[in-house]
Amino acid sequence: MISNIAEWPAHDDTTIGEAYYLAPFVDTNNDGDYPEIKGDQAIYFIYNDAFSAAMFNSMTTETHVMAYAFQCPDSAIQNTIFVDYRVYNRSNNTYDSTYVGMWSDFDIGNAQDDYVQCDVTRSLFYGFNEDLFDDDNSDRPGYGYHLLSQGV
Repeated sequence: MISNIAEWPAHDDTTIGEAYYLAPFVDTNNDGDYPEIKGDQAIYFIYNDAFSAAMFNSMTTETHVMAYAFQCPDSAIQNTIFVDYRVYNRSNNTYDSTYVGMWSDFDIGNAQDDYVQCDVTRSLFYGFNEDLFDDDNSDRPGYGYHLLSQGV
C-alpha cells in the first residue's frame, strides 16, 4: 500500500479525547479501504481552536477542510480551487445563531489598486483591478493588460 493511503488520517485516538472519525474514507468491507476525495487532486487538513483556550474564550471547535481541483484543460475549472469546510462542535456547549465568516487578502498583482465587491444573490465576494492595467509595485510585477479576478 502506498504511504499516501496508509497514512490517511481516517481515525484518531479516542482515549486521549480525539475524535474517532477524521478524514473521509470509503469502506466497503469494514477495514477502511481508501481515502474519499473530491476532484482529481485533494488536500485534507484539520485545525481547531484548542490552543487558544488557555488565552481566550475558546469555543472548542474543530474544522475539517478539503481543498480540491479538477484537471480540465481549456476550461475555467482548470484554474479553480474548491474548498469544503465542516465545522464540528467539540465542546459540551450548544451554540445558537452562530455565524462563520470568510476572509481573503486578494492582492491581485499590484495590491494597491484592487477593489472588492460582492454579489449577494450568488453568496460571492470577489476582488479585481481598479482599471484596465495592473501596474508594477516596487519589486512585484503587476499583470499589465492580462487582468485577473478572484472570487470566493
